[in-house]
Amino acid sequence: GHLHVGGLSLDLYDDESGELICHSEPTYGTGSAAGDELGYLTGMSSCTFDPPLRMTRDAVVRTVARYNNTVPHHGVMALWLMEVADPVAPTIQGEPLPSF
Repeated sequence: GHLHVGGLSLDLYDDESGELICHSEPTYGTGSAAGDELGYLTGMSSCTFDPPLRMTRDAVVRTVARYNNTVPHHGVMALWLMEVADPVAPTIQGEPLPSF
């Protein structure tokens, strides 16, 4: 997932069943080196599914982002970055598509 400073967590739910699909938490920097700046969000935990999670293209998912609201924050937002694949490799007239 992706949050900005002040983010506490990001959850992805199956909207029909209410099942929690993924819970992601931020890591905040603690120093002054590039990529570890004190107080800045420097990473998010990820979710890996083994075996892969199967969903249909019409599945509705719901995002819940939690932010610390004890101090003002600008640019509050959330989004998911996902990798997806078709369960069957696409072909043209029975031949696999070329890879580039």
